[in-house]
This record gives sequence, C-alpha cells and structure tokens, in this order.
Amino acid sequence: MNDADVVILGRKMQLRTKRHSDAEDDYRWRADPELAELDATTPLRIDYSDFQRMYESELRFPSVNMRRYAIDTYENVHIGNCMLYDINTFVGESEIGIMVGNRDYWGRGYGLDAMAHMVELA
Repeated sequence: MNDADVVILGRKMQLRTKRHSDAEDDYRWRADPELAELDATTPLRIDYSDFQRMYESELRFPSVNMRRYAIDTYENVHIGNCMLYDINTFVGESEIGIMVGNRDYWGRGYGLDAMAHMVELA
C-alpha cells in the first residue's frame, strides 16, 4: 500500500483513499441483496462494465460534498467502505455512511473502529 493513500490508522484497520482496484469489491457488495437491505437501498442492477465506467468517473471527478474511503485491514484486505456525504461546510456538518461488505470481518470490531475514526475525521 502506498502510505500516501492512508488517511487514518485505527486500532484494527486503516482508512484510505478509494482506488480503481476497489471497483470489483464495491460492485459485488452493492449488488448483494442482504447488504443492500442493511444499507436501506435496492441492490445494484447494472452490469459491471457500466458500473466500472461510473466508478472511474467518480474517482476522476469527485463531488465537493462527498468524501469516500476504503476500509482495509492491516494485512491490506479491502473489507468495506465509509463516506462523508451531504457535507455542509457552512454549518459544519455531514452524514456518515459505513459498510463492512466482507462478511468474514463482521462482528469483529472493524466497523466500530472505522466509525470512531470517521467521526474524528469529520
């Protein structure tokens, strides 16, 4: 991992900037019906090539009111994502979203660690 990608080092995980290689995991997680239900949305229903084009565009032209981060283990396993969205710098607030998409890491404190550091980052 490039140290310049790391935004925050947590107790169990590291938050880093999103990159092109995250697209496959993100597509799989967003298309998963159970994860979509937990995220209060519908599963992604576009094919991977369309998703990848959209993904590349979001990386090239990031939104000014949104910050996306990957959650990695210290073994550099991409296990989820978190984001600040609806950022309002005028009033100093935003919303936080988090998803640990890799079920092997559920219930092991990675999400809690990521959320604590996202609040700190915000």
